[in-house]
Amino acid sequence: VHTPDRLLVAILVGAVAGVAAGWWFGPVMIAWGWLGDLFLDALKMTILPLVVTAIISGVAPLGAAHSVGRASAITGAFIVVSTLVATSTGVIVAGLLEPGASAGNLQPGNAAGATVASDTSVESLVRTIISPNLVSAAAEGQILPIMLFALLLALALAGGGARGRPVIELVEGLNEALMRLIGWILYLSPVGIFALLAARFGELGGEGFWREVTRVGHYVVAVGAGLGVHFMTLAGLAAVAGFAPRRYAMTFLRALVTAFGTGSSAATLPVAMDCAVQAGVRAPVVRFVLPLGTALNRNGTALYQATAAMFIAQVYGIEL
Repeated sequence: VHTPDRLLVAILVGAVAGVAAGWWFGPVMIAWGWLGDLFLDALKMTILPLVVTAIISGVAPLGAAHSVGRASAITGAFIVVSTLVATSTGVIVAGLLEPGASAGNLQPGNAAGATVASDTSVESLVRTIISPNLVSAAAEGQILPIMLFALLLALALAGGGARGRPVIELVEGLNEALMRLIGWILYLSPVGIFALLAARFGELGGEGFWREVTRVGHYVVAVGAGLGVHFMTLAGLAAVAGFAPRRYAMTFLRALVTAFGTGSSAATLPVAMDCAVQAGVRAPVVRFVLPLGTALNRNGTALYQATAAMFIAQVYGIEL
């Protein structure tokens, strides 16, 4: 649908130009933010239909429920282990660098008063996965109930034999059409990412950006160091699995830059799926694993929140 190398160069140029424009021209660039929002909305528009068609067309060819169960078990194990590694990395890096120590100890009383308990029971978890109203879940952007429904429907279609095959072929055709539509939208990505970054950096300007960074500079360094360590961990895992980490990272660079510009894992899903297919990953695996990973495999968020918890504890002088 598009030439990846040329599009990647255009996206990188748009990202650099957006940062530079926001940096130098400041609040003037905020007026261009609507172009970035339009690009972001166009990507988000495809997420739910893409998730449904991707999972059905990815799971149905696997056939038997035990094949799906095996793929789910492998994916689930990777999600749990990688999230644990990311969280541990955040805790260790924050413990070594102590980003909150330089901020001076504050009184813990105010922090304790702001704490609100959250419902983490099994019942609450199940209720977030099963929704009585799929239309409402789709409107609210809740991906997990949609994914569960698509997974169960795919298993039902696969079990229907010849009678379910026409429906599966229809969904596969819809998925291919959606990927073609996403390819068209990606032609707008250089302009969209330029506008998003220019508007975001324009809110602060160059001086304001550095002022915000220096206020929490140690924290920024700690998070960046943790993400760097985790990236190297994943690169090592890719090497063990037989992939050249550098080539794999370059293949996914479009998705990484899109994620940096949009700040949304969900909006980056269509780009990531396109990159994964180009990297040589089998299409059914991409269609099944990547939507699941987008909803559950938040390594960066896990590392960031672990570092944040350590940072806040160090600021308030609380021993963990």
